[in-house]
Parts: sequence; C-alpha cells; structure tokens
Amino acid sequence: TEPALKSLIRVVGEPLETAKQMLEAEGYNVVIGEYYYDDFYYEGNVISQYPEAYTEVEPGSTITLNVSLGPETTHS
Repeated sequence: TEPALKSLIRVVGEPLETAKQMLEAEGYNVVIGEYYYDDFYYEGNVISQYPEAYTEVEPGSTITLNVSLGPETTHS
C-alpha cells in the first residue's frame, strides 16, 4: 500500500532548530539548503521550505529549509 500523503506543515519564520524538530516530529527528513540575507526574517530563521507548506507529501520525505542570515549589513 502507498503511504498516506500528509499536508506539509509551514515552518517558514520559525527558528531553524524549532523548524527541524517540528518537521522531524511529523516524520520528515530535514536538510539545510541555502543561507540568504533577508530583511524580514531574523538570522537563523527559516525563510523558505521545499516542498512548500501545505503540499501533500509522503512521510519520510526530505524537506529542504533555506535559512536567513539576517539583514545584509552595509558599511558606509
């Protein structure tokens, strides 16, 4: 039988460790994707996830999290 698909929870905006724990508790594997500068999310928070939240995915799937480096500092 096929594993039942589950709607993927949204972890964007969560601190990375919290997001990992939330996804692992749901039975997913978590990998870190890229780190990006971001003016909206604090450093260390998830800025995007793949597959996107609410996508139907199989338990045991790998979820990639991209992480904020915080705002890019410019020195004048």
